Amino acid sequence: GSIRDIEKARCLAILPDSTTTDHISPAGNIPADGPAGRYLESHGVKPEDFNSFGSRRGNHEVMMRGTFANIRIRNAMIPGTEGGYTRDPDGKIVSIFDAAMAWNRLGNPLAVIAGFGVSLSGDWFAHPLPDGSPARFPRGFSPRIRDDGTWEIYNSDGIVTDVLSPGSGSFVPAYHPLKDASVSDLDNFNIPRITDAELEFLYKRAKHLYEDTDFAVFGWFNGSIFETSQFLCGWGEFMVRLAAEKEFASRLLAKLTEGVIRDLRLYLDAVGKYIDIIGFGDDFGFQNGLQISPDLFREMFKPHLSSIYSTAHRLTDAYLFMHSCGSVEQLIEDFIEIGVDVLNPVQTSAANMDPEHLKSAYGDRISFWGGGCDVQRILPLGNEEEIREDVRHRLRIFGEGGGFVFAPIHNIQADVPPQNIKAMYETAAEL
Repeated sequence: GSIRDIEKARCLAILPDSTTTDHISPAGNIPADGPAGRYLESHGVKPEDFNSFGSRRGNHEVMMRGTFANIRIRNAMIPGTEGGYTRDPDGKIVSIFDAAMAWNRLGNPLAVIAGFGVSLSGDWFAHPLPDGSPARFPRGFSPRIRDDGTWEIYNSDGIVTDVLSPGSGSFVPAYHPLKDASVSDLDNFNIPRITDAELEFLYKRAKHLYEDTDFAVFGWFNGSIFETSQFLCGWGEFMVRLAAEKEFASRLLAKLTEGVIRDLRLYLDAVGKYIDIIGFGDDFGFQNGLQISPDLFREMFKPHLSSIYSTAHRLTDAYLFMHSCGSVEQLIEDFIEIGVDVLNPVQTSAANMDPEHLKSAYGDRISFWGGGCDVQRILPLGNEEEIREDVRHRLRIFGEGGGFVFAPIHNIQADVPPQNIKAMYETAAEL
């Protein structure tokens, strides 16, 4: 057909900058009270069988009704609301789809106004989270979404390597390439090297932060050998081999240590003079104790970690930060001996991790980064005054004499009420 002038058009939505097609495309679970849910129910589909938009992406009618249904959309035409809403010809607040159909029946052309956002540092693109919230991910992140809503990350061979289950907050490994490996197989196992492109990006970023801001610069390196072994073999498989096949475990740990030190030298050559803290991580604790005995740690892991950490201390003046979740009190003396300056996340809700004991026994030789609020019980479930008192109590203990960086015990989870987060940080700032 011919191109015609647009006359008497009606605007359905005015959306903010950084809006892309990912923000307005159907994503997440299909709500029963939305246009797509009503359509399915009118065709005999029960709400418990709706599933996600991704699972019904072959159904044009469902996907059409799911466009602009993102629960995080903020339409400036309807101040104070969140979600895909606008006004219909009668002035009532309805879904954007329902309004579009109503205006279309009156013969009005329709428009949506949105700003195209500026990309973040690096190569990033917009992609909604599983619940529909807008987010940005690094280029190359292209998860497949199963019918049940599970996200899958796969490698170049098409093998699913990690999965994010519905309701979960993080991906977990699903592929263990060394699960059935023999000792001789380790000779052919190659550990990927940090790339020149990564090093160039890290160098530029660290240099900018060091020279152009007043921030303390934290360089997260990781350098894991215990968790990496569990990921490569499968958690249970590696723990069995650690006890019953020490030759295999020893060879694997030695090979991983060589790879870590190789990359650590490259990493610190790029950013070592610009960072104030270098971060390592290996979770040795459970809620109620260690994953392995102190003797096994000292036999199998401590020498390797000592080599890694001493290399870091030789190549940078940055403080050495170690993240180790759970009940790790029995290893803190060992951590200090091998050069750990800062312990995180200080999981005081775990066994033997009492704040008073940690501060009195180790506070003059190691700093604590974390432990500022209990994220397992108090932060998600407590009221604001309980949170404030918890923070005050911990700051009185850990803050005495210095050597403490305030932070909650671990990542703040999605179910924590915003007012609780606000109360935590306000109280810390006051003190």
